[in-house]
Amino acid sequence: MSNLLTNLKVLDLSQRLPGPLATKELELLGAQVTKASPIGKKDAFELADDLLFNEWFKNLNSNKKIEYFSLENIQELLSAHDIIISPSNFDESSFELENKVLIKVGGSSDLSPMHDLNALAKTSNFKLYLNEFTSDQIDPPYLPFAGIIYGQKIAMTALAGLFKLSQTNQTQIIDLFLDRAAMQTLDLFWSEKLESLGQTKFLHNGALPCYNIYTTSDNKYIALACVEEHFWKKFCDIFELTLKKEDRFDTTSKTTQLITGVFKNLTLNEIINRVGKEQICLTPII
Repeated sequence: MSNLLTNLKVLDLSQRLPGPLATKELELLGAQVTKASPIGKKDAFELADDLLFNEWFKNLNSNKKIEYFSLENIQELLSAHDIIISPSNFDESSFELENKVLIKVGGSSDLSPMHDLNALAKTSNFKLYLNEFTSDQIDPPYLPFAGIIYGQKIAMTALAGLFKLSQTNQTQIIDLFLDRAAMQTLDLFWSEKLESLGQTKFLHNGALPCYNIYTTSDNKYIALACVEEHFWKKFCDIFELTLKKEDRFDTTSKTTQLITGVFKNLTLNEIINRVGKEQICLTPII
């Protein structure tokens, strides 16, 4: 654990994922974080009838001080912290916030109800994921990527606000929104040129045989990422494949099918034993 933010005190008044993730990031850097909720109102993740959310609550809020507040003692809490992460409806005009950084965390910039999936739907880059499917119902990604990006954006903005405060001695009040954070970050990877290509597969989502996930004979998985020529050559030598260096970028599926056949005839342990201590960017998914 890093101690870069030792003595920095952070108050988290938010719930669910983005705010608590942001303050967890700050806590991992050494900040002292208090997770505070109104008396009688627990975090939605803690109360959810979903094991995944319950576990996320525990992980995101571990090593934080947990407190419950009333209108009578909230000012005391605010005064004792340097950075405050709050819901977007927090009314800062009712409190004394001199020399504080207040990050107000909202969902949609147009104030409509929004979850992670709604924010993803607003990004152009999400089309690459959707174009891989032909079914009428498409499962969303396992991880809430928009929310994760948002949490990191909140943490980074809080530290930027702290820097601005140190320069100006003026309280910093900053509004952030889930959809804007998702679009700003995810759409950095998108362009009209990409859209005009009409491709749905690229290096990082299975277009090439050298960068893919394969199934073993015992129905386990192995991640192959031999993009560099020297890794590819070692891989081919170990598994006795008579492939050329350019075959790692083969888009005809011929090379992919060949590697699929090799791994499908070996158990995960057999693959691990064959590779031994060689470094070829081949990782068992255990």
